[in-house]
Amino acid sequence: MRTVFPGDSIGVLGGGQLGRMLALEARRMGYRVGVLDPVAGCPAAQVADFYLQAPLDDVEAALRLAARVDVVTLENEFVPSAVIAQLEVSVPVRPSSSVLRTIQDRLLQKEFLKAAGFPQAPFAAVDDPRRFYEVVREVDFPAVLKSRQGGYDGKGQVLVAEPGALENAWRAIGGRPAVLETFVPFKMEIAVILARGVQGEMRVYQVAENVHVRHILHTTRVPARVSERTRREAERLACGIAEILGHVGVMAVEMFVLGGESVLINEIAPRTHNSGHYTFGTCVTSQFEQHLRAVCGLPLGDPALLSPAVMVNLLGDLWLEGTPRWETVLSRGNARLHLYGKGEATVGRKMGHVLIVGTDTDRALQDAEEIVALLRPDATAFAPTDRAELTANHGSAVPGPAPALAGRTGGCAGRLGGAKFRFRKTGRTPRTPSRYNGCAAVLSTKHGKEVVVGPPLRAILGLAVQVPAGLDTDILGTFTGEVERVGSPLDIAIRKTRMGMDATGLSLGLASEGSFGPDPRAPFIPLHHELLVFVDDRLQTQVAEQSVTNRTNYDNTTAASLAELSDFLDRAGFPSHAVVVRPSAGPESGPLYKGLRTVEALQAALRDCASASPDGLAWGGTDMRAHMNPSRLAIIRRLAFRLGSRLLRVCPLCGTPGWGVVDVIKGLPCEERGHPTGLVSELVAACPRCAHRVNRARYDGRRAASAGDCPYCNP
Repeated sequence: MRTVFPGDSIGVLGGGQLGRMLALEARRMGYRVGVLDPVAGCPAAQVADFYLQAPLDDVEAALRLAARVDVVTLENEFVPSAVIAQLEVSVPVRPSSSVLRTIQDRLLQKEFLKAAGFPQAPFAAVDDPRRFYEVVREVDFPAVLKSRQGGYDGKGQVLVAEPGALENAWRAIGGRPAVLETFVPFKMEIAVILARGVQGEMRVYQVAENVHVRHILHTTRVPARVSERTRREAERLACGIAEILGHVGVMAVEMFVLGGESVLINEIAPRTHNSGHYTFGTCVTSQFEQHLRAVCGLPLGDPALLSPAVMVNLLGDLWLEGTPRWETVLSRGNARLHLYGKGEATVGRKMGHVLIVGTDTDRALQDAEEIVALLRPDATAFAPTDRAELTANHGSAVPGPAPALAGRTGGCAGRLGGAKFRFRKTGRTPRTPSRYNGCAAVLSTKHGKEVVVGPPLRAILGLAVQVPAGLDTDILGTFTGEVERVGSPLDIAIRKTRMGMDATGLSLGLASEGSFGPDPRAPFIPLHHELLVFVDDRLQTQVAEQSVTNRTNYDNTTAASLAELSDFLDRAGFPSHAVVVRPSAGPESGPLYKGLRTVEALQAALRDCASASPDGLAWGGTDMRAHMNPSRLAIIRRLAFRLGSRLLRVCPLCGTPGWGVVDVIKGLPCEERGHPTGLVSELVAACPRCAHRVNRARYDGRRAASAGDCPYCNP
């Protein structure tokens, strides 16, 4: 068996980000790289020596690639095993077709694990609706239905709450052959990344701890926070799988850690993996070099971890409002930016990742979340310059009287400077002049909002956020309606702020207020309006940032059984997002259950509320309280970054913090006839204290609307 040395050629089937990083490491080591992928200009092709554009199931194209290289490997498991088998006749292919054949089909993978005695959740094959009756007797519910072939990042998977919901779930995945497995109430998700060489030697990386959001990997923390016993067991299972399969190359084994620290196998990936991206910068040998060493027949490298780290994925969502602010990452000495060279950014698409290196992984995780929030084009901080500039922060200033500085004790009353501000990076401590550096502000909340409001304001302004014990903001109203809200969202937010300021005597206060309901323009679409308000009694100013979006998991329905709630639970993001249940007759008609995150608690609440309702139906809704809704917390976090950036900007006339856009002027003229359209033509920036206002051009520099937006040209 010939060893493939630098100077030889390696063929890669698949041209995504894994293939790109594999090619980068191969080029560094002196190999030539050829890539086959159906997409022109794919990430791996951009750094390869040669590229063939063809589908991954094109045998002739794969054979042409094989004829030009000394060994073939793959970046994903979607290459048909039959194609691999034909290539193996003429060139070494690692991993082999037999490994791919076992892994590609989820049913075969699970039957392999079962036959070998590896622990996993109970499962059953679902190939035909006629088997539904048998299947529901083999698997406990709730369960997850997964298509047997393809699918990644949660695609081709549906949560099935009860046996009665199985048929709808099967239709939702296209009526394809599938596997039904019992839903596992795990404590943690982990991954073991290992490599096995052609002679059977193995190297294992540190166990990684993963967090998924909407089925897509969000963060990886290494080392994982598991016991030594759990770590050893996870490594033993992963190595056992690789050995029995006879795998060559890097392999990832994803697992669930249960409450008693026992471990169940979730899925196997016979390739480099997103969970192993931390190795590309924090290990002696990255997973990509290790994979190359294995498939080329070289000795395996040292997998030792040089430093703890956190990896956070960058999804296409960050590009929706423009190019991310890369200075947010590049200004931090312990952060490494990896971009994949993908041309089109779409929601949920992995565009890159950031690696944060540091001995304190709690802090690194917080840094990761801050970086993601600050990368957005509307989350920018400023530094002194000679002229005033604005960002695309769409907030509001609430003007108030401007008496002499007097009032409450506490807070901070430093001198107001006349400095104007420009774009600049921010870090954990304020690097720019802040009126509020070293000050304290009270946040009025009983729902844990301090975890997303405090860190950004501390990082940008140097402002410490305090939460008073025992403050019940629910007396001003609840989203479930048992306590009616009186007043506008802004009124409620300011009253909340006053509650905390009265309780603590601080002159600086904060509060957020969310409102949820149908979009007035399209009542069938839900709308989420979130406000974050800052009050400064010494300056007599009020500044607010707001978000209005229909990208929300706010939803509700009525049902008599768990099966009837299945679609709603999927839209709500259950169980990572909690739900609320009450009788369908209304909030005053009977029991009210909030914070439901387990199927058992949900079933009990449904029975109780349905029996208490005249029509036998229970009302179920998304729990929109911040500590029960990670999606809402993420919105509040973004508002905190925007508010911090806003408070660094000062009025060019009086120097008061909080200068920003408060209104827009519509009427952008048509490029053809000059008629006014409904598009924004100017932005209005204002001071929260004095009457100074300035009209500014749009941030994108656009001076005319297309004829398609004109009511005269396109009535």
